[in-house]
Amino acid sequence: MAWQQQVLEVNKTALSETRIYTQVLSETLEPNEVILAVDRLAMTSNNISYAVAGELLDYWGFFPAEDGWGR
Repeated sequence: MAWQQQVLEVNKTALSETRIYTQVLSETLEPNEVILAVDRLAMTSNNISYAVAGELLDYWGFFPAEDGWGR
């Protein structure tokens, strides 16, 4: 089975600009890896705070993305 995930990315220099795409994941898990399914997702003002302070707190480093974009 090919696993897929929806990816939401934010333009780090224009936080109102976002993109969503589907990413196909490897069919093989490495030792100690798991795949979790999310039923619901919420965006809050806290998410915006982390985006604004993303570089300072290295928040963007948790989930690396293409240059200029953050996850």
